[in-house]
Amino acid sequence: MSVSTFHRPAQDSASSRLVWVALALLLVPAAALLALGVGEFMEGELSGAQHLPEAALLVALGAAAWWRRRLAGIVLVVVAPLLLIAWVSWVLIIREESGNDPVLPWLITAAILFLFPFLAGWLLLRASDTR
Repeated sequence: MSVSTFHRPAQDSASSRLVWVALALLLVPAAALLALGVGEFMEGELSGAQHLPEAALLVALGAAAWWRRRLAGIVLVVVAPLLLIAWVSWVLIIREESGNDPVLPWLITAAILFLFPFLAGWLLLRASDTR
């Protein structure tokens, strides 16, 4: 493995494209969480603050993925399904308390929050294999 002057591992174009797509996939839920947090703040709800660290964590994982693709990929592939399970069980409780809201908005939210990071992790693992 050769190292450039910026201490970033050299990469081929296929690996680089996979990393860029993975980073874009990570930015989707980060942007959604940021928008949700800011929107809640603008409505006067201080609970919007909980979404800002979540968004920051995804951005930090994306930054770490630039140098440690395999590690970031493993974290995303393992943690995203676990968080999905915890989130779905929480949603089931919320839906029951609120009179069984429609399921489709919850499924779309789950896809944005957990499927995109899972796919990003998978692409990062693929990118680490192509170097």
